[in-house]
Amino acid sequence: MKDKDRIGHHKKNISLEKVLAELESLLKRTNQQIVSSGKKPTLPIVFIVGCARSGTTLLYQFLAKTRLFGFPNNLISRFYYSPYLGAKVYQMLYELDDNDEIFPIKEDGNFVSTLGKTRGPNQPHEFWYFWNRFFQFDEKGLLLNKSKETKNLDSFVNELGAFQSAFNKPLIMKAMNMNWDIPLLNDLCNNFYFIHLKRDIKYNAQSLLHARKSFFGNTSHWYSFKPPNYSKLKSLPEWKQVVEQVISNNNGITEGLSKVPNDKQITIDFEDFVENPTLILIKMKAMNIIKEYPEIKFNFTKQDEITVDKKTWELIASYVSTKTL
Repeated sequence: MKDKDRIGHHKKNISLEKVLAELESLLKRTNQQIVSSGKKPTLPIVFIVGCARSGTTLLYQFLAKTRLFGFPNNLISRFYYSPYLGAKVYQMLYELDDNDEIFPIKEDGNFVSTLGKTRGPNQPHEFWYFWNRFFQFDEKGLLLNKSKETKNLDSFVNELGAFQSAFNKPLIMKAMNMNWDIPLLNDLCNNFYFIHLKRDIKYNAQSLLHARKSFFGNTSHWYSFKPPNYSKLKSLPEWKQVVEQVISNNNGITEGLSKVPNDKQITIDFEDFVENPTLILIKMKAMNIIKEYPEIKFNFTKQDEITVDKKTWELIASYVSTKTL
C-alpha cells in the first residue's frame, strides 16, 4: 500500500521514519551481537493467520490481555530491528516503572482498534516492519527467492528466539503476510503453531470495503496483502474483489495448514470466538501451548450488521452463495 494513496492519520509520519532509521543504524551492530548466540525459541510461538478484517486484531488483543504471552506491543514495535532490545526497553519504561514516573497512567487495555492499530504502549502491534526485514514479495504476491535463503530464515528464527527469551513466555504474533507460505514457516521450528481465524465471507468482504474507504478515501484501492491471484482479481468489480480476497486467503491458509501436523494448528470461526472467547484458550491448553489459563469473562458483540448499501450487499450475498454451495 503506497503511502501517497493513504489519507489522514493513515499516512506515515516522515519524521518518525527518520528517527527509526537512525536508531536502526546505531543499534544494528548491538542487535547482531544479541542474536549471534543462535538462540532458538524454547517455548511455543503462535502465529495468527487469516484474511484482513476477519477479527484477527480482536483475537490478538484478547490473547494479549490474558498475560499468558509475550507479544510485540506498540512500544516494542519501534524496535523492529531488535525486538529483544525493544522488550527490555519496554520492561524498563513500563513494567518496572513502579513509581509511575514515565507512564503515570497505566491502562490495562481495551478491545478498541482502527484497522489493526491499537492505542497504548502495552497494546499488541502488527509488527509488519519486523516481518519486512526477512520476507519480501513480488508484484504478484509471491515470496522472493532471497527470502527463502537459509541464512535469512535462520536469522528470522534466531531473532524470534532472542525476543522470546526476554519474556520467557510463549509468543503470540500476527503473520497474515505469510498466509500463502505457512509450510515454509512450519518447517523452520518445531515450536511454531498457527491459529486460523475465519469469518463469515459476506461480513468479511463488507468490512474490507469499509477498510478501503477508511484507508484510502475510496473503495478502488486494494487493502492488505495481495494474494497470488491478484492479477486476475484486480479487473473485477470492487464488491467481487473483496469476496475473492477472502476466499483466496482462506483457501491458501487451508492448503498450507494441510501440510502442518494437526497438533500444531487451530482453526476457529470468528462467530464462535466472540460467543465464547475462552474456547481458544481451552484448545491451546489441550495442545500444551499454555499450561493453565485464568478465568476470563468478556462479552464481545457479534459484528453481523449489514452496513453497505442494499444493492452491494445483495450482490455480495448472491455471489457468496454460488461459491459455498
